[in-house]
Amino acid sequence: FVNVTNGRSEFNEGSCFNREEAREVVHIASHAVKYLGFDPSRINILSFYNAQRDLLEKSMQKEKLKAVSVVSVDAMQGREADLIILSCVRADVTVGADPPTPRLLLSPSFSSPTSPFTSPNQPTADPPLSSSPSQGGLGFVADKQRVNVALSRARECLVVVGHDKCLEVERIWQSALRGLRKFNGAKDFTNGIEEMLPKNCFA
Repeated sequence: FVNVTNGRSEFNEGSCFNREEAREVVHIASHAVKYLGFDPSRINILSFYNAQRDLLEKSMQKEKLKAVSVVSVDAMQGREADLIILSCVRADVTVGADPPTPRLLLSPSFSSPTSPFTSPNQPTADPPLSSSPSQGGLGFVADKQRVNVALSRARECLVVVGHDKCLEVERIWQSALRGLRKFNGAKDFTNGIEEMLPKNCFA
């Protein structure tokens, strides 16, 4: 688990993205390809939110890693990959805090339907955002079926990127995080990745 505590959830037209978390995900994927020898086709990047998926897809293209698939969790059902990097996005809810009211933070990147972060090949609509106490303020990031899909798509290696205190408002994430080794950011993770990953991942 790569803990990203300095990111911010930004909401736009019913979806959500987190720029800092996206940068950390790109760093991890780039390291896996350029330094660990992963073939890009063996890596899938997942996100619960379409806005984050589109941002990551554009960022990977800038890194000349467009062969790395970036898909939504919903689109990943029935598929697997050797290395899964999951971007959880949400960083706006913490234990003991009242659930927030989602805000629209319109950025130039998302100001029009022709945004460069809009993918023509995948749906652009997310399920409605929810900040109800019954879901811990995480909306469908706390949906058990989606979490199960997200955490079960990796054949060999799973890297979850998120904000620990935010995810821990939901019981299913409390349980999941207890079983993951924690790193403080992507740099800390990449410094120890050779030790963490099984050797056959580098073949």
